[in-house]
Amino acid sequence: MTNLLVIGLESANSFSKSFSNAKKNGYGLKYYNTASEILDKHESISANNKLSNVFTVNVNGKDRKYKVGSAEGVTSSGQSSIKYNEQYKTETLITIYRHIEAMNNQDSVVKVVAVIGLPTVHYRNEEIEKQIEGLLLNQKHIVNGRVFEIVDLDFFLQPLGTFYSLIFDHRTLELNRHSKKLLDERYKFLVVDPGFGTLDLTVVQGSEKIDEHSAKYAMGYVINRVKQKAIEIKPGFKSLNMQPLEIDRQISEAIKNGEKEIMIGQGVNKVDVTEVVKEEFSELAKNIVKEMDLPECSFDQFEGIILTGGTSIALQKDFEGLDDDRFIYVQKEFEEKFTQEEYDGEKPDAQLANAIGYYIQACSNAEDVLENV
Repeated sequence: MTNLLVIGLESANSFSKSFSNAKKNGYGLKYYNTASEILDKHESISANNKLSNVFTVNVNGKDRKYKVGSAEGVTSSGQSSIKYNEQYKTETLITIYRHIEAMNNQDSVVKVVAVIGLPTVHYRNEEIEKQIEGLLLNQKHIVNGRVFEIVDLDFFLQPLGTFYSLIFDHRTLELNRHSKKLLDERYKFLVVDPGFGTLDLTVVQGSEKIDEHSAKYAMGYVINRVKQKAIEIKPGFKSLNMQPLEIDRQISEAIKNGEKEIMIGQGVNKVDVTEVVKEEFSELAKNIVKEMDLPECSFDQFEGIILTGGTSIALQKDFEGLDDDRFIYVQKEFEEKFTQEEYDGEKPDAQLANAIGYYIQACSNAEDVLENV
């Protein structure tokens, strides 16, 4: 018997984001995308002799152990400097394996239909696509003893992933309520993804990208400013040597949990950065709006402005303060539509939106593969 895993993913960013058919309504995962090799054999042993974030990957016939999920030492940048190499391959295989692990049937070889999201600078670059295919396609891969093969591999433009997640319901693959307007070729929509490294702006018309723009205003810049101000408030904070992604995680969790005070750090070196975050986020939102006025398409010409990605969650209140009804908040759309009870993995949110779009495309591709599996 053969299982078919259908998955959409991106694993070349600071976060690994993926969505698959491993569970009934879909299975989503997002975690810090690190794959640090464990050279000390004792490091992988815990009280129950198992760590959920340690994986054994067969690399060129040799088993190697990797630990993933730490905010420190993230190896992939998500920018044009991405190297599609063995490190990328390892990170991608671990992501796919985590979905295979969630499947009900654990007794058979798994065939994988995958769609990988690529940034604009790499999308439809034949050389890069061949690089990735050479690493992943039509090979037997082994992670934690499970054998799987990627039998079909396709590529998708990252911002269009979010667009597809709004057009289709990933549970049924039927059209959503926004679909008619989003697909109307008379209208231009702006997909805004303020990431950790860059701000990506993509103009979409009739489901096709017609323009794109990147800017420096991103969450990483703001987090570094928050870090510096935290040191000014409490010099001892510097001794923690916290990485920007870990600071970002603490801030995001505080916002998500609705906490009145935003604290970063630990122990005696915890710092209240509530007002600092408020000021910096407000300034970031204003700068992002300025960037929406593109050379080829002015801000007023867009029928809708789609805010997606993890940073859009943190900035949602700042954008809502603009009182512009053209804004479509992916996070808000998903919160109204999906409940955690439906999902064994991560509930769909703005950070998973791109991966859900890739998954929808992968489902379409899988129809052609099923006959041969």
